[in-house]
Amino acid sequence: MTYIDDRGGTIQTKALEIAEFTVSGNPTTNQYFTLTLEDDTFGSSPSVTTDTITLSAGHYKCSCFFAVSKPGNGAKNYKYQLELDGSLTGFVGQTKSYLNTNIDSSDAVFSILSGTKPLKLKLLAIEVSAPTILTGECKLWIWRSDL
Repeated sequence: MTYIDDRGGTIQTKALEIAEFTVSGNPTTNQYFTLTLEDDTFGSSPSVTTDTITLSAGHYKCSCFFAVSKPGNGAKNYKYQLELDGSLTGFVGQTKSYLNTNIDSSDAVFSILSGTKPLKLKLLAIEVSAPTILTGECKLWIWRSDL
């Protein structure tokens, strides 16, 4: 997209970048899911180490969706949320009907004004017992634009 800057009429071009991560693992409460970068269009791919994505300065929107199997007990569910630089951010997500609440993705919108910050996906709670993650179907999507 191209914009005319209100600070002197300079033309600026901003691209929307996207990254796809697969979510896996079997964390316990208050621990983190494993994140694997599958593909991205970032100018410089985000750094990933097991459960941490290092993000550089920019504007971000993140969405995480889960697919799980619950053999033998339909009450097996996760409640989860994104964590930026040690603080929970955005909306809580849950697998199907966690404590009789609707299915929701965990979504967050934030800006990093300078430097880098770590992003993680935290397991907040398990209802009854842990469901089985359908790894190929559990995704974290991150959209980014320059400041």
